[in-house]
Amino acid sequence: MTITIGQVIDRLLEQAPVNEPTVDSVRVGSPQTEVTGIVVVFLATQAVIEQAAALGANLIISHEGTFYRHQEDMKGGQDDPVINEKRELLDRTGIAIYRYHDHIHHYKTDGIMIGLINALGWAPYVEEHLPAATIVHIPHMTLERTGQYLKEQLQIPFVRVVGETEMPCTRIGLLAGYRGGGAWHSHC
Repeated sequence: MTITIGQVIDRLLEQAPVNEPTVDSVRVGSPQTEVTGIVVVFLATQAVIEQAAALGANLIISHEGTFYRHQEDMKGGQDDPVINEKRELLDRTGIAIYRYHDHIHHYKTDGIMIGLINALGWAPYVEEHLPAATIVHIPHMTLERTGQYLKEQLQIPFVRVVGETEMPCTRIGLLAGYRGGGAWHSHC
């Protein structure tokens, strides 16, 4: 069975219809292209594109913008050597990129938040999903230990904490990303 990029996108959009302009769109490639493999990432970096090509995938679904701008209108970007090199790599590999930002934030429970909660192992501790944040009630940890835990679970090299490092953390408000539409907002 063959499936096109457009058919994959249609399935994604069915999950959370949005009745306002969004930044979600095919950034590179054609919806009519047959899919050979899909890579799903938070950000389509050059390394990700190279890995996708090595795997034989021709569709990258990326949460964040491909060319370093939220709206990606590309005004002034034509002379940027970094952008041009990335475009050339995409042309050489034939990889399409679909930006999937606003719709996933409109899932009944924000899809990015669910991913973060699962990565942290905090699903059993969810107290409440609010429009802009999720409240979790975790087992007691100090602020310093919470920072270390975040680094370990998310496999990131740095976490900055502010406050008394021995302060107990049990009830936490998680804010992951921006849950807005395609109109320009000051979060960028």
